[in-house]
Amino acid sequence: MQKRYIDVKAEQQDLLNADLVIMQHPFFWHAAPPLVKQWIDLVLAHGWAYKLI
Repeated sequence: MQKRYIDVKAEQQDLLNADLVIMQHPFFWHAAPPLVKQWIDLVLAHGWAYKLI
């Protein structure tokens, strides 16, 4: 089985360089697919994408 990984730093840099980001995925029982959920959890990390006040 092929091992997949997400290059978090590269993905974050791509987001910084983007003018617009559209996140579109099919709904699977009202939740994102597992790979999309993992991408959101890793790339849009606390402290980088948002901070709690």
